[in-house]
Parts: sequence; C-alpha cells; structure tokens
Amino acid sequence: MIREAIDKIISLTPPEIFTINNETYCTDPLHWLKKPEHSPPGPLVLFTVQAVVDYLAANIDDIKQCSILIVGPCRVEVIGPLQPENANERFLYAVAKSVYSPFVFNRFMPVDDFIVALQSLFEHNETRENLLSIIGNLANEHIAQTHDDGISQAVQIKSGITTKTAVTLENPVTLQPYRTFPEIEQPISQFVIRFKNINEQMNVALYEADGGMWQLTAIYRIKTWLEGQDTLKEVDIIG
Repeated sequence: MIREAIDKIISLTPPEIFTINNETYCTDPLHWLKKPEHSPPGPLVLFTVQAVVDYLAANIDDIKQCSILIVGPCRVEVIGPLQPENANERFLYAVAKSVYSPFVFNRFMPVDDFIVALQSLFEHNETRENLLSIIGNLANEHIAQTHDDGISQAVQIKSGITTKTAVTLENPVTLQPYRTFPEIEQPISQFVIRFKNINEQMNVALYEADGGMWQLTAIYRIKTWLEGQDTLKEVDIIG
C-alpha cells in the first residue's frame, strides 16, 4: 500500500528536462529527446529488388550516402552510415520483402494438395514433371513399402484402367521451389521425398536435404543481380 502511494506521488511529479553535453534529457523516464534530424524515418516498404533500384535512382528521400544490406533470401535493406552524434545509429530508409507463397516442407500432405503445390510453387524442370507424372497416377489403395531402404521407396502407379505398376523413386530429388525475389533465379536444392499412409489416405512429404545452403546461394544471386545494375555502381552492396 505504501509503495503504491509513493509511486502515485512520483507519477504526479512533473518531469524535469535538463541538458548534458548539449543534449536534452527528460526524467519521465530518463530518455534522450531527439532532435528532428536525429529521428529515424519510417522505412519505405517494397516488395521487389527492382523497387530498391528504382527507389535509389529516384532519390526521393535525398539520401546523401547509403548502403544496401542483403539480410537474407527474402529481405534487403537500404541503410545509412553510422551517426556518431546520434548514438552510432543507422537510419533504415527502405526495406524490400519477398512475398512469395512458401511450400510447406518436412510435413506430410494429401496427394492432391501436394500435386497442386508442386505445380504452383516450383519452377518447371524435368524432375518436377517426372514427379507429377508418377504422383498423379499413384494407386491410392496402398504404398509398396517392402522395398523401402531409407534411400529409395517403391510405390504403385496406375498404368492402365486396372493395371498397377511398381515404380521406385530414388532420393534425393532435385527441385527449384520459389524461395526468394521473383527477379532472382531461384536456388536449386535436393530434397528427400517420402510417402506414407495416414488415415487410409496416401500422403507425400518433401524434406529439405541441403542443410540450408540454398539461402547462401540466394543471397549471392541477389548481390550479383544488384551489382549488375548500372544505377548502383556507386552504392556499397553488403551480402
């Protein structure tokens, strides 16, 4: 009760404002009252790396010096230099975020859902077409698990109106899912494909098998793409 009363009295005390080393501070709570030139701008949100190029070419914010920081496969930032007079803060002027729809890896899903995802969330290549051909004709009655050695897995596909043919899928498979900005060539990775009966329904899963190396590939390709833009010749690109 006494503590609450003291806190109430303190809260009613008007804040003090004073200056230290030509900087203004306030005691409610103690914090630095930034000058307008020290206040970071709200970053402009973009959705492509081409938009980053256009933004810097237009120079709508009159930026005197900046760098491009590639934070990851789906995020690129335009940052300013260190400001010693502003607690060594860097201004974040713009951020580009990739808005692709990711495939759900490492989780089983029904065959129909897998086929739709494979068609809509992956670049066309020979492996994708082969998988679509095999999985689209899977016999839904059961999976031939007797030859599953942990690397390859035998499945039955419909080869006619009533005929079923055993097919062995070798792992890993090489695919090119959409995982970075649309202007960038999508990284190619290896995946392990698995089949499983769940509630008497065939399910398929793709497991990532590259240890995350695709992220480094995407970052490298974003940097290479940006370095190839004539309007960015004088801009430091970090990634």
